[in-house]
Amino acid sequence: MNEVEAGNGNVYTDLGDPEAKEMLAKAQTVSSIIRLIGEKGLSLSDAARLADVPQVQLSKLLIGRFQTNALIDLEEIRKKIRDYKKHDDRIYRAT
Repeated sequence: MNEVEAGNGNVYTDLGDPEAKEMLAKAQTVSSIIRLIGEKGLSLSDAARLADVPQVQLSKLLIGRFQTNALIDLEEIRKKIRDYKKHDDRIYRAT
């Protein structure tokens, strides 16, 4: 029978990643970006345009390929998507 070991709440720590705290923060930020895109009903192309990043880059982030991105850059993407609102079928920056 296999033994089960409880994790500590950070899978990156459990895996021995020396950058565990930063990786968890990146993963949480990307998760927030995914949630915001869904809540706002944005297409991938609209979200990429709002975030000022190429669609292929955003697509890679959303499938979990965010490890080489700086946390500050991911937070900026999240902020840009969060700060836009849909109104009258147009997307504009909230003030």
